[in-house]
Amino acid sequence: MDIKDFTSLIISSAALVTSVVTFYKLRLEKKNRKIEAHIRFQNVFREIQRGFPKEVNQTDKNGNYNWVPETPEQERNIEIYWQFVFDEWFFCNEGEKYLNELWIKFYSHGVRGALKRPAFKKVIIKIIKSKGYMLGHKNGFKIELNRIYNLDNGTNLID
Repeated sequence: MDIKDFTSLIISSAALVTSVVTFYKLRLEKKNRKIEAHIRFQNVFREIQRGFPKEVNQTDKNGNYNWVPETPEQERNIEIYWQFVFDEWFFCNEGEKYLNELWIKFYSHGVRGALKRPAFKKVIIKIIKSKGYMLGHKNGFKIELNRIYNLDNGTNLID
């Protein structure tokens, strides 16, 4: 092996090592951004939860959720919750697609629970049927809500 071959081997090896390091650095950066996004979402969600009484999560002896909003503020808070859910869905599925895992593994399960509560179900149906556009993604969001609702009910939430 002459000096040219040896130099080429060193340069190629250095390029390979640099590529591997860069790959892992980008992977770690994505993981950190995913964690940061999750923390931000959770902070907003907890703030929204503060607007509800503890009874919102209580069931009767048959496992039904019967809580209904008692004030216009509580009704508005349900609307804010759904706007936030849309933001989660949009950000994880249309914006930063590498965050889709957060939607699938975590957030969609929360939506599934919300759709079991008649007060929440009533409000999201009203929102979807309204003239609002949801950044032009209302139909995609509706399809996802139907998918989630269908898991427990075998039917669509909204036609």
